[in-house]
Amino acid sequence: INAEYGAGAMTTRLSRHWDVAVSHQPIYTGGSVRASRDGSTIATCCTLAVKLLSGPDATPTATITGDGEQITCFALHPEATEVVMCTQSFRIQQYKAPEGTEVRSWMGHHGAPVLDIVYDSSGALIGSGSADRLVRVWDAETGACTHNFRGHSGIIEKVGFHPDPHRLQLVSASEDGTLRVWDLVSSECVGVLSAHVSAVTSFDFSRCGNRLVSGGRDKILAVWDLRNFTQQSIFPVHESLEAVCLLPEPLQQTAGISSKSASKQKPIQVVCAGEKGSLSLWDGISGKCLHRLADAGQEYADLVLIPELVGSELLAVRSDQALMFHSLQPGEQHLRLSQQLVGYIDQVIDIKYADQESTQVAVASNSNDVHLLTLEGLSCRAFTGHTAIVMSVDVSHDFKYLASSSKDNTVRVWDIETGETIAVGTGHTEAVGVVSFGSRSADFLISGSKDRTIKMWNTKKISNSGDTKPRALKVKSNTVAHEKDINAIAVAPNDSLFATGSQDKLVKIWPVAGSLNAPTAVLKGHRRGVWALAFSPIDKCLASGSGDSTIKLWTMSGWSCIKTLEGHSASVLRIGFITAGMQMVSTGGDGLFKVWTIKSNECVNTFDQHTDKIWAMAVHPDHGTVVTGASDSTINIWKDKTADVEQEALMADEEKELQRQELMNAARGKEYKRAVELALELAHPHQMYNLIRDMIDEDQLAALEGVMVELPDDKLVQLLEYVRAWNTKAKQSEVAQRVLSTLFQSPGGTAKLQALHGMKEMLEGLIPYSDRHLQRVSKLIRGTYFIDYIVQGMSLTSVLEDKLEEPEHPDSPEPQPNRTPPRQSPRLAARKRQSPRLKALPSAKKAKA
Repeated sequence: INAEYGAGAMTTRLSRHWDVAVSHQPIYTGGSVRASRDGSTIATCCTLAVKLLSGPDATPTATITGDGEQITCFALHPEATEVVMCTQSFRIQQYKAPEGTEVRSWMGHHGAPVLDIVYDSSGALIGSGSADRLVRVWDAETGACTHNFRGHSGIIEKVGFHPDPHRLQLVSASEDGTLRVWDLVSSECVGVLSAHVSAVTSFDFSRCGNRLVSGGRDKILAVWDLRNFTQQSIFPVHESLEAVCLLPEPLQQTAGISSKSASKQKPIQVVCAGEKGSLSLWDGISGKCLHRLADAGQEYADLVLIPELVGSELLAVRSDQALMFHSLQPGEQHLRLSQQLVGYIDQVIDIKYADQESTQVAVASNSNDVHLLTLEGLSCRAFTGHTAIVMSVDVSHDFKYLASSSKDNTVRVWDIETGETIAVGTGHTEAVGVVSFGSRSADFLISGSKDRTIKMWNTKKISNSGDTKPRALKVKSNTVAHEKDINAIAVAPNDSLFATGSQDKLVKIWPVAGSLNAPTAVLKGHRRGVWALAFSPIDKCLASGSGDSTIKLWTMSGWSCIKTLEGHSASVLRIGFITAGMQMVSTGGDGLFKVWTIKSNECVNTFDQHTDKIWAMAVHPDHGTVVTGASDSTINIWKDKTADVEQEALMADEEKELQRQELMNAARGKEYKRAVELALELAHPHQMYNLIRDMIDEDQLAALEGVMVELPDDKLVQLLEYVRAWNTKAKQSEVAQRVLSTLFQSPGGTAKLQALHGMKEMLEGLIPYSDRHLQRVSKLIRGTYFIDYIVQGMSLTSVLEDKLEEPEHPDSPEPQPNRTPPRQSPRLAARKRQSPRLKALPSAKKAKA
């Protein structure tokens, strides 16, 4: 295109090799979250496995996979050395951490799933509560059941050991609205705490172990004295609670606390999380709400207190799999969100780079929020405002603004720095599937909808200058563009044109300036709907990807198709240009990431790092990186490794050349051991054959045995593979059999060969050809017997023996001619008697005959 990019394009290195530099995978899909005693390890449940994360940055360090069944609950050893998990197979499985090796497995509660499991403070005991209304205690060393408690009339919601290791007690909370305290010494229930009228979902101990706070779905919070099992206080919290956490005194907040407290009791502060989607801090004595965080719109599922993580002491787990770390520093007025991690992204629908340094991306997933993710970790910021699933995102050229479209029929513009909505566009009657800023300007925004219309919005002067409410976007122009859903919009690099692609199989070109009454051009050629569009950054051409698994390039001079790239086995969902427009990258419904060279119409490489459809892809204009997101909830950051791979290949070739030279020198110098090592290292079977043949020809059998015996197992297996190949050819079978003979006859050789991995298969390939060679040699030997018989029959044996027996001495006199006529065979004498011509032959001729 444009004379194949001109002469200047030849200086640009074509890309072939890409590698995933960072891969973000789900770390939490729901269920339990646990932390070690020192807070250095956080364990989360991820469908069929337990993931171990390092501290608040949540870097995955290990994955412990169970028996393949869904995990119902798990527990982490206080020192993070073990993980015990329960699955839907009703078994309790114990694993070493972080190795992930299974220690033991036993049947827990027969016929009922285990709903909660926990270690005691020493890690010696394990407590479990099940749907069969039983509470059991297990020995962590043997897996033996030491206690079996009955008494609850409902399923067990939560169990927990007393924090004081000297008080061997276990507390259980049930759906029947009661908490029971079980004594492990007497094996009896020593206390029943009854105040709730519905299921008790959570409880927590004080650090001293004398108090316990409980909450449930009856919307009340109760504080208990465990010394006499009496109720200290009870008050409503006006929401169903899923988790409660009692703050230790060093971490208690000062908001709402009077300096002159009339109560002589120690202060009690409880953090509650429930259905309202906000954390609240309560005074456990007065029942007063001290502080409530802003409503996040998502219910909370769990609270984990980690005092050792300074600045992130409280981990709140939301139902949308977000991990929210809050600061509880002494003296602070209220809870403060210090970090937010995304545990499960769900299906990634669209993705765009959000900063110049390519460290952040804006992600639209199966969620009402837009997530701004940091690529170096899993921290994120949520842009909340849409009331339905976000379908598309785009970032302005200066990385100041973020645009999003949603199934709520609206378009929103966000300030990336503050995360606030600064403008909202309404007017579409159905879901808005795609949105795009200009390539050089943020003064206009284009959206395409399921209602088959495109709208161009005026985004000039939309910066939020102190306004509390977002502005309303105004439509510059709009039109019914296609007959079906609009899937893709691309703006030309100079902002003069933009293209739209639809399910009606058409690509239409529109002017940015002026009205949208009629398209500039209509491009026909795809057999299915168009999913992706991209303008070349250098040349006047447009690329389109379709559900017919092809990519087409269209010239802007005549709006005709000039190239068609085929290679995907499913719909092409995203495309982009790289290497100054000379190459393209594409993703598809087949889960493949492909690199194309436009000049040769060739797919130069294909990468399979996703397991599902790759819906999202973004190419950074400056840093040579590509980010992809797929339905497998994985985000991969790709980097061009072509220069590194070529440099490594060049260095490897140089190293091999030096080794070849060294091999030749060693062979000439009769350094057989070193030569054999180099031949194996270079994987040169022909050189190895020549070396062994030379050793056999020079009768260096002892050296051959020494070299074979000292070979390591992996090199010995490699040599046997060569021998198996040589043994298939009669010309090379002698060397192969000599090597086998040397190996089997060497001291300890048979035992060493038996211990090699895959030796059975190796022998199965050697025996048939060895039998064939044996038969061939045996046949040759039998043939030599026939030659001996012929020689003896011709009576030449005696003449030859006489000549061999005559000594040859240089000083001996010359031998006199033998006058004795040669002895004739009986057959020749008979023929002479019968034939007169033979009788007439002179004696010389007779002797010659």
